[in-house]
Amino acid sequence: KQWYQRRVAVEIEREMVGCREQHMLVEIEREMVGCREQHMLVEIEREMVGCREQHMLVEIEREMVGCREQHMLVEIEREMVGCREQHMLVEIEREMVVSLVGGR
Repeated sequence: KQWYQRRVAVEIEREMVGCREQHMLVEIEREMVGCREQHMLVEIEREMVGCREQHMLVEIEREMVGCREQHMLVEIEREMVGCREQHMLVEIEREMVVSLVGGR
């Protein structure tokens, strides 16, 4: 009878050990899932940061293009002003020549 009780106690202990191991495995698995989720969130955040940086670069590039276009317009305007002034000087010169010639 005593031998039987000892055997039952050993069986119970084995089951308890088994349950604890099972429980620990479940805990470990949960932590791994948690880690994976954490890792995925980090990846997602990195991609979002990457997208934002990409977006900012696009914005900066657009502004630069805008500035260049602005700059080109200013250059074109300056050249037009220059042409007009040149043209006016030619006109004035012609008139002066006409006056001189006519004055003789």
